[in-house]
Amino acid sequence: MAFLLKSDFEHLIPLDEIDEITGSDDALINDALAAAEEEVKSYLRQRYNVVNEFAKTGTDRNDLLMRLVADVTLYELHSRINPRNIPAFRIEKRDDAIKYLGKVANPRHGLDMELELVDHGENKGLDITFGNSANTSKHNY
Repeated sequence: MAFLLKSDFEHLIPLDEIDEITGSDDALINDALAAAEEEVKSYLRQRYNVVNEFAKTGTDRNDLLMRLVADVTLYELHSRINPRNIPAFRIEKRDDAIKYLGKVANPRHGLDMELELVDHGENKGLDITFGNSANTSKHNY
């Protein structure tokens, strides 16, 4: 089941406009949603449990995550019609979403996104050794 439903777009764009964009073909919406979800997941999967987050339904879903997926989906829908004629604000909304996802994916940024973190268990990182090994060979140059 998709993370977003067609009805979730009502607050961003009238549903009759979505029908006009897609020719009332819900398969196009589903394809755009799948592409958008995968793009958003690609930024989040290293730090967050995207399987659990994208399996949530109804009011359990993260509002910010829903908006990010919706912005990317609407861009995808417009780009499938005529990539040269995408409304400027849709491009800006998608670019803002991708920029935000890039920051959220980076552990150095303290952005607050209430998603379940990935538990890496015992494999929390690699040991790092500093210095160099003693050079025991003697070369005369």
